[in-house]
Amino acid sequence: MGNWEQYQIVRRKNLIFISVFSLFFNLLMLVLPLFSIQVFDRVLTSRSIETLITLSLVAIALLVFQALFQYTRTRLLEHCEAHFELSCSSSIIEKIMYLPGQKARQLHDLREGKSSLSSHFYLSLNDMPWSIGFTFVLFLLHPSLGWFTVIGIFLLLAIVSSNYFLAKKLAGNLTHSALASNVMSQQIIDKLHLAKWTPALQQLLGKRKSIADETTYLEETRQEYAALFSSTLLWLKQVLQVGILALGAWLVIGQEINMGAMLAASILFSRVLAPIEQCFQLLPQWQKKRLALENILELLKEPDLEAPPEVIGSSHDLMLERVSSLNGAGKVSMRNVHFELKAGHSLAVLGEVASGKSTLLNAIIVPELVHSGRIVLNGVETKNISRIERSKTIGYIPQSVDFFETSVLNNITSFDVQESRFDRALEISRSLGLHETISRLPHGYNTMLTNQNDLLSLGEMQLLSIARAIYHQPKILVADEFDSHLDDISLEKVLHTLNHLKQQGTSIIFVCQKRASLSVADWAINIQEGSIKFAGRRESVIQKLEAEVLS
Repeated sequence: MGNWEQYQIVRRKNLIFISVFSLFFNLLMLVLPLFSIQVFDRVLTSRSIETLITLSLVAIALLVFQALFQYTRTRLLEHCEAHFELSCSSSIIEKIMYLPGQKARQLHDLREGKSSLSSHFYLSLNDMPWSIGFTFVLFLLHPSLGWFTVIGIFLLLAIVSSNYFLAKKLAGNLTHSALASNVMSQQIIDKLHLAKWTPALQQLLGKRKSIADETTYLEETRQEYAALFSSTLLWLKQVLQVGILALGAWLVIGQEINMGAMLAASILFSRVLAPIEQCFQLLPQWQKKRLALENILELLKEPDLEAPPEVIGSSHDLMLERVSSLNGAGKVSMRNVHFELKAGHSLAVLGEVASGKSTLLNAIIVPELVHSGRIVLNGVETKNISRIERSKTIGYIPQSVDFFETSVLNNITSFDVQESRFDRALEISRSLGLHETISRLPHGYNTMLTNQNDLLSLGEMQLLSIARAIYHQPKILVADEFDSHLDDISLEKVLHTLNHLKQQGTSIIFVCQKRASLSVADWAINIQEGSIKFAGRRESVIQKLEAEVLS
């Protein structure tokens, strides 16, 4: 929470300065009313061109200062968002990436919440108290003008507050109906294979149509009401403007004020109503964005992911102590797993589909997924190792084959900038049999890879993923179905490389699809329904599984 607290200090200072600049900005709102009064009181009576020029130059100069104050307070408000981006966004995004949750929703909340910090709602809020001040000035011009302004304020408040609450209710109903329509549509898509051959499909489509029709009706109602409110508000403001001018003219006829005061009253009256209207117009969006920000701030309450790095020794023994872990849906799918893997040894994780194999590997890579128990590396709990240190100590070959949209070299080196990076990438590529493939690419190691990949086969992409995982010479290598797209020749070279890593002290824990890959394993565990059923030497566990199948 430290970054947020530091940001709050900066933001509070900015908001104080915004209030100060708003003070001067609003004081200078009196320039035009005073100019009007002076023109009618002094210029037109004296017919002095010199006085007119002097007053005009002074007014223009003061209006320049007003524009500067408006620019400064707007930039200070925008700086609040920019400073949040610099001080907090990185840690929030990191937690979004590593902690369980709906990541797309959290990223949306981050964007929305960040923009709430620079909402012009804050400027209107600073201007609102001046509506009272300007009303007092109107009372000084003439009590009738002041009371007319008070009536105008109450009429405007009645209209905009009614619109706020009714629009909020309509928006809530519309959101609920639209969500129900989306859920029903998704249900039809998910069950299409089952429903399309039965009368149930027509029933589901009919139900979805009724919900969609209701959503359309609510949207039409909301739009109709919004148009009605906009028209009514415009009519009210124009009627009030006509009213203040008519009242001012009546007072001029009665020689209770002069024409300058009449124009001044019209200008001040507009300024009294403007911040009230703006506040109520900006309030719904600000509240929505503020709620998104509060959701994001909940992430900042989580312990910092970037804990102080621990010194890792030369021997890297991995131990899981009664570990239960969360799957991608945030549910516990692995329970009470306990084993130790010595440096330079390898462990094969065996089991049926959805038995918890990938959940186990993910828990080693992302300790934040551990629900209970401990994962210990060389005596240090992995959650207490810095993310950067962890990423260099533990290499990972994911189940899905993917790459960054950058050069082949950057994909292998993970954007390493050391001068020796090309030599290291070349060494790994040759050991995996990937060098010849890369050499045939249009620009070799500098060839750019894109999502519209038509340069590499799935097997070659998998080799690229393996090269990336072992580039930093990890002490622990976690491989999830690393052999799924490899042919026999490529698999043989990969297994040779893995055995070489073991000789150098790297511990390997892996899930595989091909029986030949088990040759690299010293040990094996069999996971069934999220728990270890068999564990021991590779041959022993395989024999037990084969005996279980036969029985």
